[in-house]
Formats: sequence, structure tokens, C-alpha cells
Amino acid sequence: MPFNYELTDRVVQFHPKGEVLQEMNLQGMTEALTAVRAAWRTNGNRPFDLLIDLRESLENRSAGELRSLAEFIAGYADVLTGRIAIVATDPLRYALARVFEVFSEHLGQTPRMFSDPADAEAWFAGEA
Repeated sequence: MPFNYELTDRVVQFHPKGEVLQEMNLQGMTEALTAVRAAWRTNGNRPFDLLIDLRESLENRSAGELRSLAEFIAGYADVLTGRIAIVATDPLRYALARVFEVFSEHLGQTPRMFSDPADAEAWFAGEA
């Protein structure tokens, strides 16, 4: 599957690989966030941080698609902290992530860009 996710104690990680169609992206996110909602009920209702790792992604989204993704994620504000770490290393994915960042901020989320997932994890842990 070109869209994978991991759910840890406090973080849900999205790992799109290659070119993921918008519909598949939303399907993978729905599956992941449904799992987050179930885990949220069993972890004392503690919200999760979100890490989007674009290092293996070949996605090229339009501004409209990025806005839709930001709005989709904002719809899970009851189980997400609003902190979104985006890991991108190539210039195109970094630029697209910056556009996504603007839409997310407008929706009250707190996105931040990283080139290393360890730095994102440190930010979630309050070390950065």
C-alpha cells in the first residue's frame, strides 16, 4: 500500500510512498484516524500528535488538494493535539508542505517543518 501509518503511544505517523492519489491519501488517513479515535478512547482521552513523513513521497498536490487535506485533518481536532510535524527533504515536497502549513495554521493547527524525524519527535516531547 502506498500510504502507510504507524500509531504509537502519543503520535500517529503518516508515510505516503511514491505517488499517492488524493483519494488513496484520504482513504489511508481515514483508516489511520479511525484507529487514532479508537486508541484515544483507551488511552485516557489523550490527544495524539501528527507526523507526516514525506521523505519517500512523490506527491505533487494542488493548492486545493492541500487545503482539503488540512481541512480533513482539522476535522479530527477532538483526538489530535493540532501539532503537525512535517518531514520533507526534497525542495518540491518541502514547498508543498509549506503551502499545507499555511492552510493548517489558518485552521488553528500548529504545523512545523523538519528534515529529520528525530527532530520532530523531540519537538513533540518538548525538547526542541
